[in-house]
Amino acid sequence: MSTRTRELDERRAQLQLRCAMQRQHFASEVSGIERSLQTVDRVAGITRRVLGEPLVIVGLVAGAVIVGPSRLLRTISRGLLLAAALQRLWRLWRTVKG
Repeated sequence: MSTRTRELDERRAQLQLRCAMQRQHFASEVSGIERSLQTVDRVAGITRRVLGEPLVIVGLVAGAVIVGPSRLLRTISRGLLLAAALQRLWRLWRTVKG
């Protein structure tokens, strides 16, 4: 086998290895994105179900009229912040627990 043929074979093997590593890295990145989108889909589904309830809509309108829209938004944002903190604590507890 000529030197040039061996060099080309080695280069081809290197490129194939590089492609395999890039495919693996890409698959890992896509998997992370899919997990994030699953969370977004769950939140969107919950929001759709909650906002689809007439009682919730009436409660939000009544709350806006009684306490004012800015105070209502502040209360909702604090509630969402608390929910996110509790979710992180829950994940941490599950991780520590095993």
